[in-house]
Amino acid sequence: MTDVCRDSQPSKVGDLMRSVPDLIDEMQHNDDLSKGTVKITPEKLMALKDFSSVVGFIMNSTFLFSADLIYHYKNLYVPEWAINTIEYCGYMQGSSSLILIFFFAINKKKLITNTAWREFICENNDNEVCEIGDNEERLDVNQMSYEMTHVILMMKGHDANEFNIEEGVRNFGNWFTYSEYHLLNTIFFIQDGTFQYYVLYWAISLLGKYSADIYYSFHLLDVINRSVVLQNVMLAISMNLLQVMMTIMLMCIFVYIYTVLTFFYLQDLMYDYGINAYDSDIVGENNCQTMFLCLVTQLDKGLRNGGGVGDITEPVHYGDELEKYLFKLVHDMSFQVIVNIICLNIIFGIVVNSFAELRDQKSKNDFDMYNRCYVCNNEMLTFERGGQQGGFLRHIMKDHNLWQYVYYVVHLNSKNSSDYDGIESYIGGKYESDDNSWMPNGTALCLEDGHSVTSSGADDEKKIVAQIHLRMKDCVKAINDMNDKMDRRKKEKED
Repeated sequence: MTDVCRDSQPSKVGDLMRSVPDLIDEMQHNDDLSKGTVKITPEKLMALKDFSSVVGFIMNSTFLFSADLIYHYKNLYVPEWAINTIEYCGYMQGSSSLILIFFFAINKKKLITNTAWREFICENNDNEVCEIGDNEERLDVNQMSYEMTHVILMMKGHDANEFNIEEGVRNFGNWFTYSEYHLLNTIFFIQDGTFQYYVLYWAISLLGKYSADIYYSFHLLDVINRSVVLQNVMLAISMNLLQVMMTIMLMCIFVYIYTVLTFFYLQDLMYDYGINAYDSDIVGENNCQTMFLCLVTQLDKGLRNGGGVGDITEPVHYGDELEKYLFKLVHDMSFQVIVNIICLNIIFGIVVNSFAELRDQKSKNDFDMYNRCYVCNNEMLTFERGGQQGGFLRHIMKDHNLWQYVYYVVHLNSKNSSDYDGIESYIGGKYESDDNSWMPNGTALCLEDGHSVTSSGADDEKKIVAQIHLRMKDCVKAINDMNDKMDRRKKEKED
């Protein structure tokens, strides 16, 4: 439970309850896979992915230590053994990448599509895309029109009771809804980010095999997908991407303004004698022949050089051209300050600040994960000070084990609602209405008199809630005892 929102107890519990259907699907799916003839487990998927990555590393290492440029650095030379090694490894990597896609589809397609269906149905119901009419004539699914089955599929999903699911086989009533269901399943699956990543990985293998070996180098970027540290680096860049892009746009505007000034007043100074210095009789070239070339030059060399555009322009003699000298002085210094110092450091500051935000958020999540009860949100010190036997560890393992709450909801989902007892009916109704008030919030029965400590101290309202929970527990016990007595009397009368 590392991806939940930990801003408050209701948000944590809400994320937990909303993830229950996914957890149920995953448990059932893993159970089905374990009974299959060929067991495609996540471990095997990871092993296949590791094999593909190792092959990619071998190809790039071979190319790195064997490639050479000959004949004045113009022709590429690669030894025959290296060519054969890269070719064979290319076949292995392409095959393993393709097998990985099929294995991923077998292992994850059902989970991905079920999650997507739940989100799709929830969105349709929230937006009231269409309305399900009353089946006054009590038509069977085979008697319904295309429109009726379509609406049921859109609003209730593929698990609707109208589709008469028997032994995992659905009857959609007509070919249109059947085709629509499988088309949506396919769309949901190909929209999955991991599937798209594996397809891209395989496509790069094809480009490397049939186009150019240099494409194999992109496989090394898979290290980002494997390293949590690098993922945080990419997140730090992308989380404030809009701010970075707007700052870059502002910097480009400044560069364009300086380009216009350079083009009209300092064009003759933008001469580079390093071009064609040895291979031509015409040495050097003016890098500001056109305004576009001038803009490209300033973006390229002006940002990379430590002195900005001042490093790529010829000097002006102070005594001969005083006005031009002063203009160039102000031009070069202001470019250095505005573009190279202010704009670039704003971009760096945004990225560094993003790292600080991620670090603070991680510290906050770690504290919440290891020092607070997930269910009641009480801190560790609350139970240690209370002198409870076993303290905080016993509380989260016995009293408020979050997985016990998950298993209870799984139990409710696997049981017919008509067989619910009083407590199950109460909690089942709360769960269906997305109301998590049945779970303790800031209270725990193991604390004396419902005592709990939050970040701001004890709260009288929470004490009252704790007492209500205690009374509810007593009422439930009394009701169960009464039911047992009534059952015994009924049996005695029958005897």
